Amino acid sequence: MIIDVGAINKELKLKKKAIAVYGCSWAAGQGAYDSELDIYPTKMKNSRRLFALPEHVLEKTKGDWNHNQDGYYFEESFVQENDNSFVSVLTKEYLNNDYVPLNFGLPGCGNAASIRYADIIGIDWETIETLDVIFMPTDVSRGYYPTVDESNKFCHWTLWPHIPTGRDNVARTYHKISAEYTKSYIEKRAIIDFFFHTRHLQWISKSFKNSKFMILPAFSPFITKEYFRKTLGEVYNHLEERIKGKKSKYLHMVDEYPWNCFVTPNGAVNWAEFILQQEPEEWTPFEFMNVIDKGTPNGFLTICAHPSKKSHKLLAEWFYNNEYK
Repeated sequence: MIIDVGAINKELKLKKKAIAVYGCSWAAGQGAYDSELDIYPTKMKNSRRLFALPEHVLEKTKGDWNHNQDGYYFEESFVQENDNSFVSVLTKEYLNNDYVPLNFGLPGCGNAASIRYADIIGIDWETIETLDVIFMPTDVSRGYYPTVDESNKFCHWTLWPHIPTGRDNVARTYHKISAEYTKSYIEKRAIIDFFFHTRHLQWISKSFKNSKFMILPAFSPFITKEYFRKTLGEVYNHLEERIKGKKSKYLHMVDEYPWNCFVTPNGAVNWAEFILQQEPEEWTPFEFMNVIDKGTPNGFLTICAHPSKKSHKLLAEWFYNNEYK
């Protein structure tokens, strides 16, 4: 998430070069907390917004770190995540601060929401000459509904192919929309949508000189040519019912997807796999429910099931050595 658009635009005017990262909370830096925090919590609900809270707020919350008191939940707490995210580490520690880090990662969102968010917040694109794009997609099943609520920092609600829970007024409205998304969800439609999100970012990258376009899925094992071929090969009628005996007109999209732009750190097909190469073998493959509230033995995934600060450092180092050195 971008903390200060004005400061970013001033930097862009001076440096002319940027690395933009699009994705979900894994790209944003959620979980990348400083290790010296002596009050690091042991429960998942306390692990997300611990840092950068003034003492008077800590006193008010009495240990309830999720409480949205005084607006700190969004305004102050994202600073550390942003600073410790791999794109910030890459640009500042490895690339001599020559590039401006543009972190468009959005917790709970990703993909389309992240792409739209980047255009909503007021980045001065005209001052950029070189723009490298790193797309860190989340799973393709998430849908995104733009919201007109001025207080929504991400400008979107995320829709899931299942109905979430909650009781507040916003949640009730959101649940109606999400329920319809659940009823109409078809994986093939989600992949078609995802195809265009990716192509959009690829076209953005191509519009700047000497720019790179790189894809590294966050944790999904299903962003593969084989899975796309299987799913896009399914055929539906006008009632969106599965039928057999016909060839899908969407199959050409499989080979047109930019598979050659994928990066595979140490042979890993996604970032989670790369991270778990640093952990005991039994933690592979990544399973959210295995990590939540526990973290991993060597601390590369946090108790909120996100990459830790040292995982972001590890990825930044890999990008430097393999894409920039």
